[in-house]
Amino acid sequence: NSFNRCWSARLEVESVAADIVSLALSATTNTEIARLPDSRRLADEKVAKGVENHDRFMSLLMSLCRLMSATLNETPSKPDLSAILSGDDNLRYASTADPMNWCMDCIMECIHTGQKIDQFSAELASAMYGTTCSMQRSLRVCHMVLDQPSPAPFVIHLRTFLLLFCMTYPFSIIRRVSSPLTIIPVQAMLSFCLLGIEFCSREMEHPFGDDPADIPVKAIIKKLEASVQRIQMFEADRNEYGE
Repeated sequence: NSFNRCWSARLEVESVAADIVSLALSATTNTEIARLPDSRRLADEKVAKGVENHDRFMSLLMSLCRLMSATLNETPSKPDLSAILSGDDNLRYASTADPMNWCMDCIMECIHTGQKIDQFSAELASAMYGTTCSMQRSLRVCHMVLDQPSPAPFVIHLRTFLLLFCMTYPFSIIRRVSSPLTIIPVQAMLSFCLLGIEFCSREMEHPFGDDPADIPVKAIIKKLEASVQRIQMFEADRNEYGE
C-alpha cells in the first residue's frame, strides 16, 4: 500500500509535467498567430490580442510550475512570480488566497479567449480544456497524498502486532533449534527484516519532502521550466526565419 501510494504520486507528478509541456506545445505550434512575422503581428489588432494572450498563457504555465513546486514542498509563503506574470496578473496573484486554483482558472480563461479570437480552433481548445482538467485531477491526487496520512489506529495496531511478534517468536522456536544461542541471530535477523519493512513503508507513505528517497519535485520542476523555455525559443526561431 505504501509503495503504491509513493509510486502513484510519482506518476501523477510526471503526468502534470507532461500536461504542462503538452499545453505549451499546443499553444505554440498549433496557432498561426505565433508564426506570423512581427510586422504583420502588430498590423492586426486581433492578431496582436492573440499574441498577448499567447504570451500570458506561457507565463501562466511557468507560474504553475513554481506554484506546484512550492505546494508539494510545503513552502509556507507564496513564491515570488513578479518576474513571470504581467502587471494585472501580478495584482490578482497577490490578492488571491488560493494561488493554484487561480492559476488554473487563468489558464482556462486564456484558452477561452484564444477560441473566441480564432487563435485556437474548437477542436484544439477542447483538447486543451481536457488536458487542463487532467492536470487539475493529478494535482488533487498529489494534494491527497500530501495531506492524508494513514489512519492512526491502523498504524498503531500494526506496530503493536510487530512488536509482540518479535518478542514472542523466540519462545516458539526454542525447542526447534540445536542450541539456545542460535535464537539470538535468528531473532535479530527476523526483527531487522520486519521492522525494516515497516520503516520503509513509513518513508514511502510521505513521498514529498527533502529526504533523499522523496520524489525530486524541485529537479522535475527545474527540467519542466527548461522545457517550456525551449518551446518558447522554438517559437522565436520560427518567427525569425519566417516559417
